[in-house]
Amino acid sequence: MTRLPRQQQVPIVIRGVNLVALALLGFLLIPTAVVRLEQLIVVLPALLLLICAYWVFQNNPIVSAIYFALSLSLVLWIVICENIVLVDNALGSHITGQLELGMRLKSFAKNNLKHQNQFRQECCGDPLSYNYKPGSVYRLIYDCPQCNQPYETNVDQTGYLNGQYGLIDNGRPVDIFMAGDSVLQGYGTLSIVKFLNELLPARVWNLSSTRYGPRQKAHALMTYALPRLPKWIIIEFYSGNDVNDAVIDESCEGTGTYHCLFNLSERKRRLLAHPIFGPMVDASKDIPPIFERYTEDNFTLAVTQYLISNIKGAIKANMWNSPPIPDAPRQGDDGQARKRFAVVEVSYPGGNADFEVRREKKIEWIKEGMQLTYRRYDLLAGEIDKMQQPPGMILLYNPSAYEIYRDSVVDRDEETDRVSQFQRQALSDYAGKHGWTFLDLTAALAEEVTRSGVWLYGEYDRTHWSTQGTVAVASVLGRELVKLIGRPNTTPLHAASAKHQVIEVGGR
Repeated sequence: MTRLPRQQQVPIVIRGVNLVALALLGFLLIPTAVVRLEQLIVVLPALLLLICAYWVFQNNPIVSAIYFALSLSLVLWIVICENIVLVDNALGSHITGQLELGMRLKSFAKNNLKHQNQFRQECCGDPLSYNYKPGSVYRLIYDCPQCNQPYETNVDQTGYLNGQYGLIDNGRPVDIFMAGDSVLQGYGTLSIVKFLNELLPARVWNLSSTRYGPRQKAHALMTYALPRLPKWIIIEFYSGNDVNDAVIDESCEGTGTYHCLFNLSERKRRLLAHPIFGPMVDASKDIPPIFERYTEDNFTLAVTQYLISNIKGAIKANMWNSPPIPDAPRQGDDGQARKRFAVVEVSYPGGNADFEVRREKKIEWIKEGMQLTYRRYDLLAGEIDKMQQPPGMILLYNPSAYEIYRDSVVDRDEETDRVSQFQRQALSDYAGKHGWTFLDLTAALAEEVTRSGVWLYGEYDRTHWSTQGTVAVASVLGRELVKLIGRPNTTPLHAASAKHQVIEVGGR
């Protein structure tokens, strides 16, 4: 039998399919695996090596068969990714909700997904304000999937996490409305309001939600709290990111939709284009914008990026153990004991994870952001001034982990201290101007963790309180609120004759 020439043993169609698949693989990997341009030095040689190896051995039937199997797998992967919404609907999975999608694909997913966690809707008469869909299910795992079981609760009639649908209409008056961000909402854990209702001689209602900044908090209070004529209103200022949230809100103003707030690349582009804040941002380490635009507008790229990011995270977790959960030094610990505590990555006043503000522009950034914060507070104050029986107003300063564990678990930083001091003084001055009570928890929480040695956060999450941390903070906040709402004279502090109070619990 005459043996066929080697080049005829592998059909040219197969070789062509393999070459096209290799090129397509490159188009998938480069925008999804490259976070910084310098990473091209690693990705490009690996792709070129893969292509060259096939080019040299393309006439080998075994090699071609292996590459052809990979090509078919790649086609199957693309089909699955492009139909990820159908996959989630069929399997009840929640992959789509974890993808970095552009506003077009987010809108498509919102309209077609059957099983949605944290389903959001516009609310409060403001295009950049939102809450959860009443009657839907909130489901989230705190800290990490291996650390805790999923926390699940129903969204109430107001669109927040107060336990059950219809609870607010059970005839009992609500004495206190509180508006905050994910820290006060409870991020995969019970809310602080759950424990405050057990500690206080008053009924508290939570209007807190993930990513709420000054704008969303003020609009939520105007929409849901003021019409019910409560005795007290608490608006939280979270030191870790409220100023930055106000800046992002300003950047997303022109979009007319809250979806911009949850789209990383969109808000980055708008921030960099902003005439005031754009020049303050150091964009030298950003993801190349061209890659962001591709990945957010294509399901295949978005799912591939999600997979690669998880693989990278698993590799890092195996290569480097995370810093241990530190213990706060207790009363009586000497200086040598304090030095034994690990320095860990925690939340900082005015900090953020999306972008880096130029160091020399940090204070200017905070000042401009505070002016935006004042603008939102002014809207709330104006509505309260119109009321015949205005509620008592409490401006709650919720400190970052750095401010609580400074000098015990984390080292003191002069610039960060300046940011903290400016925020606290600026808010205290605003409260004084409007007759509000300024309640600063910084010193009280620092004293609490020193006394008890409790770590308020998780093993990986150093921003949101754990259940243990929530209980500890609730006990501190509850004590201070009892002093306010339990006084014999219950005249609202916001009344024109009320004397402004600055309450900094403890001393530090």
